[in-house]
Amino acid sequence: MIYAIATHSFLVVVEFDPDWRIRNYQVLNKGYHYGIAIVEKGRENGENQGHTRFVAYRGGGSVSNQNDRQLMIYEGSKSFNLIGAIPLDARTGDIHQVAYANHGLYISNSRFNSLVYQHLEEDVRHEYFFENIAYDRNHVNSIYPRGDRMMIVLHNKGHRESELAVLRHDLSKGFMLERSLSLWHFACHNVFVDGHTLLYNASPVHSLIKVDLKKKQVAGRISFEGHSKGLSVTRDHLVVGLSEDTFRDRRSMSRGRLAIIDRNSFSVRSTVDLSLPSLPHPIGNVNEVRCLSGGELAQASTEGLGAEWTDLKLAENNPVRHHLRRAKMKLLLPLRRIKTSLRKYL
Repeated sequence: MIYAIATHSFLVVVEFDPDWRIRNYQVLNKGYHYGIAIVEKGRENGENQGHTRFVAYRGGGSVSNQNDRQLMIYEGSKSFNLIGAIPLDARTGDIHQVAYANHGLYISNSRFNSLVYQHLEEDVRHEYFFENIAYDRNHVNSIYPRGDRMMIVLHNKGHRESELAVLRHDLSKGFMLERSLSLWHFACHNVFVDGHTLLYNASPVHSLIKVDLKKKQVAGRISFEGHSKGLSVTRDHLVVGLSEDTFRDRRSMSRGRLAIIDRNSFSVRSTVDLSLPSLPHPIGNVNEVRCLSGGELAQASTEGLGAEWTDLKLAENNPVRHHLRRAKMKLLLPLRRIKTSLRKYL
């Protein structure tokens, strides 16, 4: 099992044995990395048999220098090499996640509050600005394409509950927002749908949330020790990135782990420490996790959304409970931040 992991300080590829012990690893690059998209799975025959090609976003140290930010292209099987880069439009920056579907890349364009589609073979680029605003207001951060529908997590920076926006993508016309659904938590990351089950990371409360879409309610929750961000899904396992709570300017030096979860029982099987011996310091805040050895399901799906999404409501389904929950979270979030700050001095 081979996984690519992007953090605030490194891009690494890690090979695990069947018991999730680290068998081998490779540091591909240093610096801030986020979205990882698998653009070509291993071939059964041909020149690059068994190889996988993926892109990863590398952010620069200077927000104003667009040339520092690019999508790096890697290819390999057990060992991966940098083979090129994809230029980004000047209106693209501070990317959180990238997904490959429909012959192109879907990019969460956080800095400009938009979703971007960039075709890999033709000169086609579509962009949708949330709330018609071109600065980071909703903090667009996670993408999950399903057929011609795009499921987007709007983080909303803790000003209000995170939302799940559903957009239709017409490859000849562009994006159209169909609806926006309130989630049960603030400052969320990642989204995955399997049948009538919705998963997302409620990052500030260190949890992976399972939602029953038929009952329109939270059906399960796994709590961790650490900020939960990054979600990989294969047939048997969920892999969630975990990072220690710290100040934003210290995330490059934070310690990272992976939680390995059994999909059938929805329980933690093991936790992997990412303190790799050759690194000069801790791996940094874990941002993204993708399975490179086959079977990654959390990047995209060719299946469309079911009819229940037409009139589906999530957290706002019960208005009274919705407002009580919102008031509770607004109280708890500042308290959690104070607690996290105090830990640095105790």
